[in-house]
Amino acid sequence: MLFTSILLELIENFKGERSFRAPYYILQGKRSGQTIQDLHQLKLYPFFHLLPKLNVKEYDAYLQKLVKEELIVRKGESLILTSLGMEMRKNHPAPSLFGWKFKGNELIFGNRLNLIIQTLSHLSKRDRHFVPMIRDERIRQYVKVWIRNTYYQGVERNVLRELENVLTSAIFPPIERAIFVYRLSGKSVTSLTWSQLADKFHLTKYDVYIYYVMILQKLIHTIEKEQTKYPILVSISADLYTSKELTNSAQKTWELFQQGYVLHDIANKRRLKSSTIEDHFVEIASVYPDVMAFFLEDSKRLMGEKVLENVESFKLSALKPLLPTFSYFELRLLLTWKENGNGQTGSNT
Repeated sequence: MLFTSILLELIENFKGERSFRAPYYILQGKRSGQTIQDLHQLKLYPFFHLLPKLNVKEYDAYLQKLVKEELIVRKGESLILTSLGMEMRKNHPAPSLFGWKFKGNELIFGNRLNLIIQTLSHLSKRDRHFVPMIRDERIRQYVKVWIRNTYYQGVERNVLRELENVLTSAIFPPIERAIFVYRLSGKSVTSLTWSQLADKFHLTKYDVYIYYVMILQKLIHTIEKEQTKYPILVSISADLYTSKELTNSAQKTWELFQQGYVLHDIANKRRLKSSTIEDHFVEIASVYPDVMAFFLEDSKRLMGEKVLENVESFKLSALKPLLPTFSYFELRLLLTWKENGNGQTGSNT
């Protein structure tokens, strides 16, 4: 039910005002201006970058499945929930996630930990020749350095002890612990694939993957708060903590702006389109609302706010005729300002 509940939550939040692919872009972690604006305006932070490898054909097929189950219906290019879908959403709410906070770093932590445990398992048996389960060369290089700097006789027992201590916490239900353990590899032990786990637990592969992401996020969140209790796990995850509320590219634009560069100069300096830099500033305005004053004077903003009080749709195409003197960039800034409560920023988790 996890994947279904998340899709129903996203579709309901879009209120039929975005294309049927809008939830896909959130789950995939697309960095386009529209997706980032949707993320902030609709407070969809938990689901960002949750399924970066989700195939668009599989996504479309899953939507068709929900249509057949009469949970959603097509409305032009958009989607809306049926009464049955609304009831399903109420009875099976979307899980708590921290997608925007981690932005995929939890998977890096999981891969590091998996390969470290596999390596220590072989080293404890004096076996230095094995095939790493993780193919990512960056992860392999990280683990080589970690082993070189950290290895000592019996370290594998301490790693497992820390993991056991943190996983026995009540915040980790049995199914999450089981899926996590089955994804680990070691001497004479091979991790199960997503399909094998799905069969074992009678779930979809999407649900299994989401359970795995959930436990990794909670693991990092827990050891971040209690670092003295988990020194080895902290050493594996410390560089992955992030308090940034901006994507990396928007952060670079923000830093240049703070140095005195204006939008056109930033676009030239970064060799990006002006529209891309505008996307960054819409994202920046959702975190630092005062930046809006540099692009939209107070009198114009107040005029726009009055119009927004009496409209039903916040689609840019619907707003443009009502505010013809506004550029699309200014309209997006205005919407960001409104959604943040006239300058009050939203949560970043």
